[in-house]
Amino acid sequence: MAELNLKIGDHVHYGAHGVCRVCGQEKKNFGGKEELYFTLRPTGSENILLYLPANAEPEKVRLRRLLSKEQILQLIREAQEHPAHWISDNKARRETFSKILRGGDTMELIDMLRNIYIHREELPQGKQLPMSDQEMMTAAQRQLHSEMAYVLDLDEKQVLPFVLNMVGAEEKSV
Repeated sequence: MAELNLKIGDHVHYGAHGVCRVCGQEKKNFGGKEELYFTLRPTGSENILLYLPANAEPEKVRLRRLLSKEQILQLIREAQEHPAHWISDNKARRETFSKILRGGDTMELIDMLRNIYIHREELPQGKQLPMSDQEMMTAAQRQLHSEMAYVLDLDEKQVLPFVLNMVGAEEKSV
């Protein structure tokens, strides 16, 4: 079993919450049993405090160390090599996107967003993405952009233009 091995002040990626700062440890009684918890605060959300059991397995709670700048830049470059693939069936696409969002794999999230962006560009003028695709896109952006912004020292609104500039694409309204 892997240990969390967190220190107060560390920044980590915690699933859909994105980048969080480890604020401390507290004993709490949730569900009738007192346990030790790490307290995490998502960056940019000073009102939210998350409790993570200190004995949790990182893989099960989708907690990981932040990627380095070099790793992020490499992932962006590698994503350009992947062929675009759109899943035509709405139900199958929603299931696939949901699985990617739950899994939190950075490359899969990048590929998912890239496929949504490419498909959106191919839509006839005046036609929009279905609401479910827009919601999936927003959730994926939230996961990716918080980490990229933190590691690359950008504002979250600067992440998409940065990535598009890096891959030589033009920005369209998101």
